[in-house]
Amino acid sequence: STWGITCQFAMFGFVVLAISAYLKDEKVVYDTDNRLDFFELSESDPLRTLTQQSIVALVDRDSYGTVNASGMYRFLEKGVYSESNRLGAYHSLCSNQKFIRDPKASWCSGTLIAPDRVLTAGHCISNISCVRIAFLFNYYVTSRDADGYPSFPAITSDDIYTCRAVTSVNTGSIDYAVVHLNKPVNPARHSAATFATSNPALAVGQSLTMIGFPNGIPAKIDSGGVVTSLREGATDYFLASTDSFGGSSGSGVFDSALRLVGILVRGATDYVASGSCNIVNVITGCTSNCGESVVYGFNAPNLDCVSTEQCSAGQVCYRSCAASSTECTGFCTTAIDYSSVFRGNLTCSGTVTGTTVGAANVIGNDAGDAIFQFSTTTTTTTTFSACASAYDTVMRVMNSDLTVQVGYSDDSGCSSDRSKVTVTLSPGTYLIVLEGYSDTGAYSLTTTCTVVSATASTSTSRSPSRTISPSVSPLQTAPTATSSPSDSRTASQSFVPSVSETPEPSRTNSRTISSTRTISRSDTSTPTASRTSAPSSSVSRTETPSSSVSRTETPSSTVSRTPSQTRSITRTVSRTITPSRTSSRSVTPTSTASRTATRSPTVSRTVTPSRTTSRTVTPSRT
Repeated sequence: STWGITCQFAMFGFVVLAISAYLKDEKVVYDTDNRLDFFELSESDPLRTLTQQSIVALVDRDSYGTVNASGMYRFLEKGVYSESNRLGAYHSLCSNQKFIRDPKASWCSGTLIAPDRVLTAGHCISNISCVRIAFLFNYYVTSRDADGYPSFPAITSDDIYTCRAVTSVNTGSIDYAVVHLNKPVNPARHSAATFATSNPALAVGQSLTMIGFPNGIPAKIDSGGVVTSLREGATDYFLASTDSFGGSSGSGVFDSALRLVGILVRGATDYVASGSCNIVNVITGCTSNCGESVVYGFNAPNLDCVSTEQCSAGQVCYRSCAASSTECTGFCTTAIDYSSVFRGNLTCSGTVTGTTVGAANVIGNDAGDAIFQFSTTTTTTTTFSACASAYDTVMRVMNSDLTVQVGYSDDSGCSSDRSKVTVTLSPGTYLIVLEGYSDTGAYSLTTTCTVVSATASTSTSRSPSRTISPSVSPLQTAPTATSSPSDSRTASQSFVPSVSETPEPSRTNSRTISSTRTISRSDTSTPTASRTSAPSSSVSRTETPSSSVSRTETPSSTVSRTPSQTRSITRTVSRTITPSRTSSRSVTPTSTASRTATRSPTVSRTVTPSRTTSRTVTPSRT
């Protein structure tokens, strides 16, 4: 009944959808009730496969709870699902009516027509209600107990998807919606039905099968319907004698080849009184120009896109996969215009106040909205609190085009029916939707942020070549470092001082460098390792303007260069490293550098390598 339908959606909180839309959802049985459960079909019946893989119920996103330890949703089970919301109790049905123990978990039906798209009725969903709706597979009955209570297949996260965007058309005669899911379905569990994209050339009297969720109960398969009118060549909808009820809206209607040829949208009254209880309304003798309205499926346009440029004016292209991915195409849909309720930008540690009284509803609940923009350049854990607001609030954190919800709060985080949501946000721009559950009022919204620290890693590269790093002070304190017990060293070391040299044209140098290096580290730790090796190194270099360098290392190192100028450099290096490392280095023409560090644990090592290295370098010298 109309009353029953209205109450059903009030129960789910779906006041966002107009009651007039549900008046279209009244349906009826023609002659014989041909509705069957899934388990009543033979194992080899292709309708079983179609029901398992392609038929989907539209449900409230808050209705199915969370998974248990086994990764299963159990909200439909006997003892869990509310007895008062089962079909018989809800509609006061007589005890001899079918399916009276079935739960009423959905309100509309749909069919998967692409890996990330569902076709349903336009009055079932819009971009406003998109964020509150989920799409549930595996909602069918596998057996019944002696009291008529149903059992269900396992329902996991691979069987529930959410709404990303919608293209919805509801002109009265044409009534459809193409929904873009948040991601493609798991192909191991679900696949798209065959979809007639052109006029299927039906004939009056042609047999049809409809699969959907009448009155929101588990999937029922009705193969007893026929085409009763083509409406003299009309291409918007045809009439058929399918057994359907409120909740069947959006059900796929299939021909004998199991092609989806239409979408069930309208019909007659569900139930009539029989004494103190109700029974199914049965209409007999409907063979011509009567029955339920079925919109031709080919009216839903081909909405594939890879960019917004391919869409009509006022539309945007949404994709459920990354822009660079070839897994899926995009979906053209009307962009949500929120300019009338945009209230500005939010900043960390800031509070904004205002009112939603008189504001338009552009998304979510049927209540006035206030939308804010929040941007971050770093990963932050951000809290948006409306606890100080004066009315029952709901808050959504969404992406910048209002197609993906990344955070949500309704009556949580505060001590009352206000909203507070904490979410970790990657760098980017987000929209914060503050609305009422069903009313409006004065709001106060406070934003607090905590930057998520990145894990730092330090790597040291040592090579035979010398590296010069600009603008680094040799006295600067290094960041805290974590030392590994195992240290790998090569024969050559690279120092990174703050050195600036100017190239001199046609200059030839001769210089002698005599160096002694001592590296000593002492550690007090368990175990204590000590190692001594004994060579020293001597380096000989000769450079010409096209700088060819040859190096030989002996206990004392000498570098000879031609032409004039000779200088001697002696380096003594002593290093101690602590987690917070302080380095000091001094360089003079006869350059002596000294480093001291202390670290725990300490390892004592003395290294005096005896190596001979020969190199030829042709640098452009700085």
